[in-house]
Formats: sequence, structure tokens, C-alpha cells
Amino acid sequence: MKKLLVNFLKFLAFLSVGLTILYFVYRKQNEAFLEKCKNDGIAAADCDLIDKIVQDFLSVDFFWIVMILLAFMVSNISRALRWQ
Repeated sequence: MKKLLVNFLKFLAFLSVGLTILYFVYRKQNEAFLEKCKNDGIAAADCDLIDKIVQDFLSVDFFWIVMILLAFMVSNISRALRWQ
């Protein structure tokens, strides 16, 4: 029981550190994006960083994503075979 609690607290600690880092990165990027929108003459109400990120992920060429995943798998398999 004690080991489970310790592991859970470690998980919460690292999760909170990661989320805090993501928050600070998002905040800086959002400020920069709003400044860019202001310079481009786009209203702040029409300028949302989350929407831009979603649009960017939807416009990705999935061929290259598949190629990256394939290269990653080949490198891991070759490393596993080498160490056997």
C-alpha cells in the first residue's frame, strides 16, 4: 500500500511539473501569436492559438508522419537485434 502511494505521488509530481512547463510555454507562445495577429491586423477575438494548432495538425502530410514512424521502428528493431 505504501509503495503504491509513493508511486502515485511521484506520478502526480512529475505530471504537475510537466503541465506547469506546458502552461508557461503556451502562455509565451499565445502572447507572441496575439502580437503577430495584432501586427497583421487580425482582431484578437478571431485569433486563437489553440485553433491554429489544431488547423496545423490537420494540414499535416501524413506520408511524412508514416515515414518518420517507420524509420523509428526500424531503428528500434535494429538496436534490439544488435543487443541480443
